[in-house]
Amino acid sequence: ILISNSLCGTNTLQWMTMNNVTATTASGTGQNGITVAVTHSAGGMSSNDGMYQSQDFPSQYNVPTPGTPVIRNTLAGDFQACFSQPVVNPVVAFASIGNPSTPVVVTVSQPYSIVWSGTGTTWTSSTQFTGQEGDNIIRIDGTVSCVNFNYGTSETYATVAFGFENQN
Repeated sequence: ILISNSLCGTNTLQWMTMNNVTATTASGTGQNGITVAVTHSAGGMSSNDGMYQSQDFPSQYNVPTPGTPVIRNTLAGDFQACFSQPVVNPVVAFASIGNPSTPVVVTVSQPYSIVWSGTGTTWTSSTQFTGQEGDNIIRIDGTVSCVNFNYGTSETYATVAFGFENQN
């Protein structure tokens, strides 16, 4: 499913490289030296070499492929991502959220817009969606210093990448 909106044609997404990932914390670097610090309340994070099945994402979004570390998550819990400076329209890509027998609800602290909706995602509201082997990219609208989201159910794993629209 491709959502028709002004974000679908964007090709200026900049993804952060996650340089250090432990079970409860992660840090990464992006464009113009902007960094991100991520925490997970229950642990469950580790490093993954690119997004799971990155080839399933449209090429114009340039999601991290093998060679660019991202976060792998296995546990339910609260995430917080804080940028080193306020960024305009941060984006989050998710791959393999849940599976057909284990739906996972993700609740975001601020309203988002859908950049891309792959298979397996049900959009509940502007702050919540459910994945059943879901892939998607969301944009947190506006200028943001931190964003929180709750990953509702533990599962085998999903991959998560943080970034933003071009900050130049």
